[in-house]
Amino acid sequence: MTASLIPAGRRLSPPRPWQRNATLAVVATSIVAGWVGTALFASLVDRHPLVLVSLNATPKYLVLTVNHLDAWSYYGVATARLMVTKPLMWCLGGWYGSRTVAWAARRSERSADLLRWVEAQFGRLGWLIVPITSSSAICLLAGSTGFPLLPFLALALAGTLVRLAIYDAFGERFQDPIDRVVGTITDFRLPIVIASTIAVVVVAWWQHRRGISPFDALAELGRDDEEPPARR
Repeated sequence: MTASLIPAGRRLSPPRPWQRNATLAVVATSIVAGWVGTALFASLVDRHPLVLVSLNATPKYLVLTVNHLDAWSYYGVATARLMVTKPLMWCLGGWYGSRTVAWAARRSERSADLLRWVEAQFGRLGWLIVPITSSSAICLLAGSTGFPLLPFLALALAGTLVRLAIYDAFGERFQDPIDRVVGTITDFRLPIVIASTIAVVVVAWWQHRRGISPFDALAELGRDDEEPPARR
């Protein structure tokens, strides 16, 4: 597969306020769900594993729950959870172009140079980058560089399913050690829930104080969206 097989997409027209607000609201809801999953994971990991995955489908929780779920539940819910914000972040990139890339770079100074390099190479290597990682920054880059939505989603879905299969295989191979870890978590369920809840609150508060929380980032993006593009 070459870049020539993926035609360059067009930039999207600027969104209406309700479209922007709805998009940011869904992204914010996803962030809150992740926090809730982290805070309550010890209470959910063995009793309600599907709820945990629907709240927070990060690798550690997928590995801890995969042996407690049937294949349809694991792949179906985890795929939906991991894919839900990708087209939204693609839309933000498509709506606001390089401004969203600059915004993403400001959120992580250490990765700013890498983001700009990936942006420059995306038209040629996007078909390879997206299956490997379709993080929020990559979704923004895909939209801002005009990478077509349907090929982007197809590649992101393929990469997501491969990663889920890897976690599934890992869980099956190391089922006994994972079960022991889950058993230890459930033995100390209450103190872990209390500690993880406090940790989530403290980290969110600390990030907000420094202006680097996810909600500060979304608010900054919203303000940037209303600014006119800089002249070159």
